[in-house]
Amino acid sequence: MSLENLLASPLITVLRHDRRAQFSAGLCIGLIAIQQIGYSKRRSPVRGLVHFWVVDVPRAVVAAFARPASQFGLVRIARTFYIRWLFGGKTEDVRAMLNTANEKELETQTKKGLKVVEVCEDFEGGTVKGRWFIHDEIMRENTICLLWFHGGGYVFQNAANGAAHHYELLKEFNNSPLAFDEADPAKKSRRLDKFPTQLLEAVAAYQWLVSVKSVKKLVVGGDSAGAHLAIALMNAITTRLQHVPVKPIASVLMAPWVNPFLKENAKIFSDASFRAPFDYCDFTNNKTAIHTAEKGTLVIYGSIEIIVDSIRSFVARLRNQNTVGLEVYEYPNEMHCFNKHNPISGNGRDALVKTAAFLHKLF
Repeated sequence: MSLENLLASPLITVLRHDRRAQFSAGLCIGLIAIQQIGYSKRRSPVRGLVHFWVVDVPRAVVAAFARPASQFGLVRIARTFYIRWLFGGKTEDVRAMLNTANEKELETQTKKGLKVVEVCEDFEGGTVKGRWFIHDEIMRENTICLLWFHGGGYVFQNAANGAAHHYELLKEFNNSPLAFDEADPAKKSRRLDKFPTQLLEAVAAYQWLVSVKSVKKLVVGGDSAGAHLAIALMNAITTRLQHVPVKPIASVLMAPWVNPFLKENAKIFSDASFRAPFDYCDFTNNKTAIHTAEKGTLVIYGSIEIIVDSIRSFVARLRNQNTVGLEVYEYPNEMHCFNKHNPISGNGRDALVKTAAFLHKLF
């Protein structure tokens, strides 16, 4: 972004007149600083602080001032909770706070018109838990189902996370019968809450949709760790569930956390989420297979993602294996899951429109 564009951004005008926006902007940048220091406790402090001043601050300033002031509330909430966890907060407490924030956002979207149907059904000795985000409660023969897995590093968030994005995507799809079933990989117990437990839950949700709900047109997708789970599910469907009659037509991968074992920027999550650094979970590793959907794969991410290098490696692998219907969009000066946090304007809206267009082409 040029200096001229930066000075002309809507947020600059807001900051001149709105003290709350000034406070939010300063606090947001300050929280990034504290978060980086928290990460540095788990790696070289000197390296962490140098990276913070040389890389993180300039990126944060440019990215923050280029986006709507309305986004600061969500950014502040998320960073505050994660920082508490980084500095020793109890996972259960932080998870509860984040879930409360998600439920409030979901309530806001339902007031705007989003219809939500709770799902909690017994299936093959377990429970399928999630939410339908829909226009109506009738599952027609031509209903397109997007099985979406939320992010959160396999540690945080719930099925209400991303409600604004999902609702906007439904509307962008021109009121076609597009259904969302967001399978919630809720933690069943402290003993079983690490990967691959979530993959087993994803397989159960997929089988439930096909066998109980008789879904014929299925797309799988997710953001961050949810996108990682969607890729793992595609591999499981291809290698272990050949008998299931309905296969996903496409996949939508938003800021995919394709290598959970990066030592510098994700180790705190992988330590909390994985029993061991399984090779089959690293989709940047050429030894790990990547099975894709039969008609298309969409990948969307920002150029200043903390995991951008691994995403680019993953995309290179998809291109090298000539993935059918591959569409990739890297947005400049955008951070992790930018389009989920702000689907209303700017690049977030553009990414949402591209997602809807991708689905339209398939069907």
